[in-house]
Amino acid sequence: MTDDTSKPSTADPALEHLKLLVQVHVADYQAIATRISRFMALQFVPWPALVVFLSLVASTHKLFDPILLAWGAAGVAQVAVLTYYFALYEVYNHVRYVETELKPNLAKLLALSTDSFWGYEKYLKKTGKANDPLFGDIGPALVSVVAVTLAALARIPGSGWDYVGSLVNGLLLVLTATSAIRVVKVRRDFAA
Repeated sequence: MTDDTSKPSTADPALEHLKLLVQVHVADYQAIATRISRFMALQFVPWPALVVFLSLVASTHKLFDPILLAWGAAGVAQVAVLTYYFALYEVYNHVRYVETELKPNLAKLLALSTDSFWGYEKYLKKTGKANDPLFGDIGPALVSVVAVTLAALARIPGSGWDYVGSLVNGLLLVLTATSAIRVVKVRRDFAA
């Protein structure tokens, strides 16, 4: 029985180094793709939870203070939207890394054009699917606007506690708008 580890390597060290670098980049891509999948799944978690919550509110509304119901429901809707935006930002941020850092570095290592591999973003641009951010990027913010508007309308004329509810929900609405803007900006970094 011979020991293969004792034989000197005849492979080109530069080629072996290149293979290792490519493997590291591909492993990085696979880890990022896994993270993206998880964040995409997280994007859809708040919506069923919100529907269940609103169903419970509708069926138990006589048991709770109307101020708490109106502003609490608006707050819960905004937390759902903020959860969505957190996950969406992470998806876009990971895609931005792949498109602007990882892909060009790997292309340089392999002496290839960046258009020659990982072309899904290019495909989306070509088919027009990457150019309409309304539903996914801006649309959820409208849920927050509607929730706060409905809460305010339900509480006319307001009381002292309505100021607290409107202040908290107003801050959440500003956070939602900021999150929507941040998502659009990071998306433009790789979609341009």
